[in-house]
Amino acid sequence: INAEYMGIRDMSSRHSSCVACLISCFGGGVSGRGLVGFDAIKRSPRCIVSSWQVSGAGNVLGNTMLVQDRVYFEVRILQKGMFCVGVAGAACTLEQPLGNDKHGWALWSSCVNAHNGKTARNSERTFSPGDCIGVTFDQTDRRTLNFFHNGSHLDLAIVDIKGQVFPSVGVYDGAVLEVNFGQEEWAFSPPPGFERLQIEYAWHMH
Repeated sequence: INAEYMGIRDMSSRHSSCVACLISCFGGGVSGRGLVGFDAIKRSPRCIVSSWQVSGAGNVLGNTMLVQDRVYFEVRILQKGMFCVGVAGAACTLEQPLGNDKHGWALWSSCVNAHNGKTARNSERTFSPGDCIGVTFDQTDRRTLNFFHNGSHLDLAIVDIKGQVFPSVGVYDGAVLEVNFGQEEWAFSPPPGFERLQIEYAWHMH
């Protein structure tokens, strides 16, 4: 099956289970039935994914498009190094930090936001192992990406994000991240109106 995107809404639990089985049989990148995980193909060959932990070098995309109005996910820093957190289109470069091309929008570990090779700094915060970065994507307000550091908002919003995008992270120079797409309790409460990603909204099939 070539790459397709199916918007699956308002399905009964039995039909959802059937679709989950079909996706699993054909190699969809699903980490557990009904859970958002990492794509089995859209990742750098040097990127190592174990459950929801990411190490090695390069970028990896989530296995579902962001089609909900308002979504939230969290990234825990397990080990220092260069990392990037944000969203990306399927055509993004996997071997360079997110935001180095026009298909990626991200927060970098140097506390700048990045898109299409341009960066902007509006915060002097630093990140340490154990810290949590929250990410919101709001399609009701100029398709805006916002970032939070241990629950505090960072003034590093990116607006007018184009095209179909996926949650994405990248690691370099020894960084190790753990991503919570909603499979566990949040470390910090999301802003009002934001929800966890739901795999049933958009399956990514290979």
